[in-house]
Amino acid sequence: MDTLDSVIVNINDHLWTYLLIPLVVGAGLHFTVRSRGVQLRLLPEMFRVVKEKTPPRADGRKQVSSFGAFTISAAARVGTGNIVGGAFGFRELAAGGIGAAIQQGIRRGMFSNEAGLGSAPNAGAAAEVSHPVKQGLVQSLGVFFDTLLVCTMTAFIVLVTNPELSGRQGADLTQTALSDTLGGWAGHFLTVVVFMLAFSSMIGNYHYGETNIQFITRKRWVLPGYRVLVLSAVVLGSLGSVSVVWNLADVFMGLMALINLAAIIPLSAIAFRLLDDYLAQRRAGLEPVFTRDRMPDLRGVQCWDPVRLTVPSAQAPERV
Repeated sequence: MDTLDSVIVNINDHLWTYLLIPLVVGAGLHFTVRSRGVQLRLLPEMFRVVKEKTPPRADGRKQVSSFGAFTISAAARVGTGNIVGGAFGFRELAAGGIGAAIQQGIRRGMFSNEAGLGSAPNAGAAAEVSHPVKQGLVQSLGVFFDTLLVCTMTAFIVLVTNPELSGRQGADLTQTALSDTLGGWAGHFLTVVVFMLAFSSMIGNYHYGETNIQFITRKRWVLPGYRVLVLSAVVLGSLGSVSVVWNLADVFMGLMALINLAAIIPLSAIAFRLLDDYLAQRRAGLEPVFTRDRMPDLRGVQCWDPVRLTVPSAQAPERV
């Protein structure tokens, strides 16, 4: 097991140090500069959009709102990566210095909010909104909620107890910090919380995979094979050592990020056009509405038909 763990660690170090982290940082800087800091500049707009109510369908059935899609994706994201993974990094800071802590922080950050992994859009795409940028802004709140709020809370819980970094890590460190501060019941409470969050994350990500498989292929053997693979991963993960499981998760997250970035970097040109269209409508005092005839040069658009419900206009600031 130690040999396997060392091999996985070496793969991780090369994958993240020489390929993934430079790519993520470069793409993030490009997106930030090109969008003029949309993740901070439009933060008030994110909170405005997430509160919008979605009208029912013509047949009376309820539709998924922006807030509903956000909570669905949050349920699949918030798990051990936020509460347990937040405790990883203290040990790296003590043993390997600032550079190792930053690298570990990037890994745990991606694990906690799944930004760049391509999983959250599975839930976000289900929202019924008048413009795709609206749900993009709502999903951006996930980074602030998952990492800056939940992970920061975990970090402060550990730090205020002045832990011994050389002896404990991960779930053990977080659980001990709570028990020392609030009493023995807090450790048992955290166990239940982690179980529930991990279970919801497992169910949510399984559903993402099943939905995508049904879209890609109709072959009958593929879906049962996927279910067997998922169950096998759950069993092996519960039997393996904590170090092997976390390091394997880093490898697969890195591969997911590489595949997703290879898609979203060229697609970003369309995203920026949509953002410009959204901001232009807001500056005109309109509630943004998008239909595919606004960009007739785009091919293969299966949604956003020109015939859509009329959205009442709302007051907008002069500049967004």
